[in-house]
Amino acid sequence: MNIGDIVKGLPEIENNSCDNIYSSHVLEHLSYEDMKMALSNTYNMLKMGGTFRFVIPDMEYFINEYLDNKKAGNKNACNQLMSATLMGEQNNIRGLKNKIIDILGNSRHQWNYDFDSMFQELQLVGFKNIRRAYFNDSTITDFIEIEDLGRWGTYCLGIVCSK
Repeated sequence: MNIGDIVKGLPEIENNSCDNIYSSHVLEHLSYEDMKMALSNTYNMLKMGGTFRFVIPDMEYFINEYLDNKKAGNKNACNQLMSATLMGEQNNIRGLKNKIIDILGNSRHQWNYDFDSMFQELQLVGFKNIRRAYFNDSTITDFIEIEDLGRWGTYCLGIVCSK
């Protein structure tokens, strides 16, 4: 397992050297432009025919929940949407220590996606065979060994594609 900055690139990993790459709840923490760079870097690291599998929050799920709540007369539907997607700030971050943690922690979601928007981004990079993925539906041992059901909640979108 390698840990590094997928946006800047991972120099210790050569292009066209990986059979499989897995990502769980990472892309939504990147700005839109950084996500595009991360997809490009991932594509470059994969061998031809290699597989990229990832899970992210599903914006379509949250929008449908919001619309259902609104239709049901829930006056807090918007606040619940913002809280559930981790997109907004409820309170100003106070104190130097907390500001540093916020900046370095990158725990807020910068951008959210649905299947159609991510499909388009993956296609632009060159990925093929793009489809929805579901927990434990892979036949690739690497993925089976690391997937965690807790990361694949009902609000999540799994996608698998290949180079």
